[in-house]
Amino acid sequence: MLERWFGAKRWLWNTALEIRSAAYRECGLRLTGNDLSRWLTLWKRTTGHEWLANIPATCLTQCLRDQDRAFANFFAKRAKYPRFRRRGTLRSLRFQDVGSPWSRGALRLPKLGRVKLAEALPETARPDMVTLWRDGAGRYFVSFAVEVDSAPLASTGRSIGVDLGLTHLATLSTGEKVENPRRYHARLRYLRQQQRALSRKAKGSRRRARQRVRLARAIHDAAFSEFRRQLGPRDGGDLRADGEGPCPGAAPAQVSPREARSGPLTSECLEHD
Repeated sequence: MLERWFGAKRWLWNTALEIRSAAYRECGLRLTGNDLSRWLTLWKRTTGHEWLANIPATCLTQCLRDQDRAFANFFAKRAKYPRFRRRGTLRSLRFQDVGSPWSRGALRLPKLGRVKLAEALPETARPDMVTLWRDGAGRYFVSFAVEVDSAPLASTGRSIGVDLGLTHLATLSTGEKVENPRRYHARLRYLRQQQRALSRKAKGSRRRARQRVRLARAIHDAAFSEFRRQLGPRDGGDLRADGEGPCPGAAPAQVSPREARSGPLTSECLEHD
């Protein structure tokens, strides 16, 4: 179902971009997202486009707003002209109504139902907007921005410099060195096996698509970016070494003043009523 929603967002982006480009090229009209939003309402009642009614309206509206922002950046000479999106891009959806269960630590999205998260939601006010997105390894994430009260930590009067490297993962200004676990070298044999398995799959087949996701997930788990992702939202605590997320015994998550983000959602974690 989410794959169809991603495809609907891509279709709306490309269709709206084609209409706006043609209107400006032939008539000199600058259409806005509000103009296309009225057309979208009519498309939902048009034969052949009834499937648009099955997509959450807020997701489609946010797509048009994103295109408005892209055109605004272009006319302000901050970015290039908006481009058509190919299949596999725009793998994110924004929702405005996350439901009342938020106060009970649950997340409910329109037309998707209750979503099972890999980590508990922080105790914050219900956000106005929630983004559901999927990375290249096929993992799902939920992100949102909220205002929270954060108390500064007590000052110790000391500072320590940290230098990241290859021979040692980190070298502290105190002289202490943290050994590099070398996850990539430990997983190199497995990565080679997965790459050979991918090359044997027929192009365009579903088996090749599944194998590509399996290989991408293995690369993500062995990459240094995974370590930074796990370390980022937490203050202290141990990290699991299997690439599947923070250690259950780690320190509780620290929510930043502007943004809070949940952990990864596996395909099995996406459950709806």
